[in-house]
Amino acid sequence: MIQATQERVHRGGFTASRVFGWELPEKFPSVKFTEAQVESAAIIIEIPAARGLRLSSLSKVILGAAKGGIKTAVVTCRGEKLVTSLDMLTLWLNVEEMAELRSLLIQETKERREG
Repeated sequence: MIQATQERVHRGGFTASRVFGWELPEKFPSVKFTEAQVESAAIIIEIPAARGLRLSSLSKVILGAAKGGIKTAVVTCRGEKLVTSLDMLTLWLNVEEMAELRSLLIQETKERREG
């Protein structure tokens, strides 16, 4: 079996591993994956304990992976034995839309102050 796992430990209290999507059903049999999720690269984020987790670091990694073309993220919390999968494209599009709305709101506020 080909393994292309690249693991990276982050200061935010979690580790992130990049894997092939077809490895996901074997590693996480309790999670239902779509065909699109299995066909592409994925990222597995393991959180050993929720207490030391920095959400800002986690969100940067997830959004960076989405911008890099990763379509699926699987987040696991070892202490609580929780596993969930995220569709990265939907998440990334929502974040991009919110960023655009924020910049438009800032621009509109500046225009109102000036004139």
